[in-house]
Amino acid sequence: MYPGEVEMLSQSELIKRFRSPYATYRKGKPPFGEYEEARYLLSGDRYLLVEFGDRLNIIINCKAIAFEQEIRKSNIPGILETCVGQLSVLIFYDNFLISFEELVAKLKEIEKRIPPVEKMVLPSRVIEIPVLFHDRWTRECVEDYSRKIKPMEDNCEIVIKYNGLRDLKELIEYTTTPQHWVANMGWMPGNANAFPLDPRYEIRAPKYNPSRTWTPPGALGVGTADKVVYPLRSAGGYQLIGRTPVKVYDPKQENPAFKNSPVLFRVGDRIKFYPITEEEYFEVEKEVEAGTYRYRITSYDLFSVQKYLEFLEDIKEEVEKEMKKRPWAGKNHV
Repeated sequence: MYPGEVEMLSQSELIKRFRSPYATYRKGKPPFGEYEEARYLLSGDRYLLVEFGDRLNIIINCKAIAFEQEIRKSNIPGILETCVGQLSVLIFYDNFLISFEELVAKLKEIEKRIPPVEKMVLPSRVIEIPVLFHDRWTRECVEDYSRKIKPMEDNCEIVIKYNGLRDLKELIEYTTTPQHWVANMGWMPGNANAFPLDPRYEIRAPKYNPSRTWTPPGALGVGTADKVVYPLRSAGGYQLIGRTPVKVYDPKQENPAFKNSPVLFRVGDRIKFYPITEEEYFEVEKEVEAGTYRYRITSYDLFSVQKYLEFLEDIKEEVEKEMKKRPWAGKNHV
């Protein structure tokens, strides 16, 4: 083929790719839903999706992260970009430099080199994010929604009731006690889906229906089981419980925290939220605007899956007790 020429596949060739043995449906093994072998799925003429399990959890996500890191080390000709999802890795490749079949073969070799998940130790930064809970700006956003779209209760109250918590103080405790694992980036630049590493502090919330037309940048939202910091003023559907004065997306890359990327978070980071007062909020905001704010980032830390599994085993009974308090536990959740 000549440069710029589109690869034309016959119907039989396309069906062959879709029905590849590597794409066959698999049932994840307990307890985490991990596949014995990954699925290699055609995802367009220049994309390949590699899927590692059928249950959303941090353990499968660690396997996807380790796989993507090995791809980067391998420098396979033709791979243009990779993107880690919660259960998978999406690969963008140049099919003039490497064919689908050749790419799958090379990736299968990489898959064999990945250690069992319980033996994985991954680089994992810890990033501390200040949050003003139940702030004036997200309350204004909710009030605007109530006036223009439909009545909406105070979002903090919604989350408190939905999770069987006592009050705002306990909501803040359940948000700031655990570290949150960044499982994937997406939806908009800088947006990180982060899940609590300590399941005793898992909180959930129903999404807006219909969604908001705007959300203040820096708003902290609670969705199904994850939390997000809205990088920009945008539409959204997560319940809003607070706001941070720091940027998580800086296209100008002015602060040293954004030296290597315009987005603050990476997959595999751990976020630690901490509460601040409104006075502290304005102090930090001034520093951010002046370019003098120093992000609290521990960049040399590691995450041991084995130690994390041991931690989960130690708190298993406490988790079961906590889940009994949750009105949503044991129910389908959207």
